[in-house]
Amino acid sequence: MSIPIDQLSPYYFCVESPWGWWQVQSTDSQLQSVDYLPDGLSSEARTSPETRLEKRLDCMLSRYFKGDQVDFTPIPVDFSNLSPFSQEVLSLLRTVSYGQVQPYQWLANAMNKPGATRAVGRALGGNPCPIVVPCHRIISKSGSLGGFMRNAPVGSSLKTSLLALEGVTLPR
Repeated sequence: MSIPIDQLSPYYFCVESPWGWWQVQSTDSQLQSVDYLPDGLSSEARTSPETRLEKRLDCMLSRYFKGDQVDFTPIPVDFSNLSPFSQEVLSLLRTVSYGQVQPYQWLANAMNKPGATRAVGRALGGNPCPIVVPCHRIISKSGSLGGFMRNAPVGSSLKTSLLALEGVTLPR
């Protein structure tokens, strides 16, 4: 069975948050990436959702950024370009609920790989879909933030803001 070419090509739309714009890339059936746009929108950015999945994601992300509790687990995410280890980490990460945080060690232990905490951190650093795959909900065992969106210049402050949006207060 062949797949029509337009089901393979990605679609893009942008959604605004209190911290700036996010670009969402998907196919007709799966989310592929969510990227923070620290410099705002480029002139080529398509900003309106077109597919059914895009419209659903746009609504969910908009609600989330307004402070509503949103469950993104029903959204199908394409992890096919990631290693099996990263796929396992990110799939497990999706079970961390809104307003909850877990330490990196929790993910390693849940995978039955207690010595893999650093590898878990690297896998989270390669998360293609922050917010939907909530890597901001993972912190160090001491309660400090740990990393977040290494390519974003506002990573740690954005992580703090997202956790605050979800009602999480970290110890100082």
